[in-house]
Amino acid sequence: MDAGETTSCRFDSIECDCFSYENGIRVDCSKRNLTAIPVMNDSVTWLNLSKNKIRATKSKIEHLLNAFQRSKLIVDLSGNLLGCSCDNEKFLKWLRINRANFVNIQQYQCSPEKLKFSFQNLDRSISILESNCRSFLTWYLAGSVSLAVCISLLTVVLLVRNRWKIRYIIYKTKLKLRVRDEHANYNSTDLNYRYYVFLSYAGMERTFVRRDIIPRLETNAGLRLLVRDRDYLPGLSKVDSIMTGIHESKKVLGIVSKRYLKSKWRDYELNMAKVEEIKDRGSTDFVILILLPEVYNSGYPSKVMSLVKKDCFIEYPEESCAYDDFWEKLIKILRND
Repeated sequence: MDAGETTSCRFDSIECDCFSYENGIRVDCSKRNLTAIPVMNDSVTWLNLSKNKIRATKSKIEHLLNAFQRSKLIVDLSGNLLGCSCDNEKFLKWLRINRANFVNIQQYQCSPEKLKFSFQNLDRSISILESNCRSFLTWYLAGSVSLAVCISLLTVVLLVRNRWKIRYIIYKTKLKLRVRDEHANYNSTDLNYRYYVFLSYAGMERTFVRRDIIPRLETNAGLRLLVRDRDYLPGLSKVDSIMTGIHESKKVLGIVSKRYLKSKWRDYELNMAKVEEIKDRGSTDFVILILLPEVYNSGYPSKVMSLVKKDCFIEYPEESCAYDDFWEKLIKILRND
């Protein structure tokens, strides 16, 4: 191209007017509906991009920034709606530093136009934008932290509320996998249970179990009992022993005393039995409670209230004359299918 000659030239398939002069090439790409800045060679020293649709974010003009580093490029971006939000803060600061290289910078406008950002007072506008962005970042971080805390609390609440179901599902899954590996048939509702009654009791009630429960229910009534002090297999963990015992028993009988209510393991047995009742048995009388006088005389405790409301309990009498009726009624309840 000869000096002083105006001709058509292409940059990134964009046809523009080029004018050559002694200090380089002037390129006029105005009014071409451009949305991005075309890549120019190092010989371009003046670039007219006015009246296009260039939003001019930093990511879109990386090559233009490189051109500034290589030469004193003069650019006209007037007539474009530039991005003046927090996302474009770095670009606007760069624009302020290099304002001498931008023609008609006072006439630049923002998109959307309602933003209170004026290029006529660029320093003040950027200062206000920085302040707003810091406030937005503070609110954003506060909101994110609050949301994270709320989600965490909700997760904790759901986990606590469903902890017994989760434990039960984990154990059942492990059991199914173990049984499948052994090529055995698994059926929680199989009528051929190994035990008739799983006994859940606190250590202080061992004498009651040995002296009354076993003779009355097992010896006389013929109901095979699973008594942990007698029947748990050595080598099994306490959790596996409890869950296997519940799974292999037709009924669960809890002897509820004050010590029983304070025991974490008895709480575990009772809650696992209640989940088994819901998930696998499909019955409302799988778990039966014997409430001792020390418990029911002071009101029904909340731990057993769900079973009390379903009438799945029987009160052990204080008077010895009522013992025979109590055992007769209990055996009838346990045998009721």
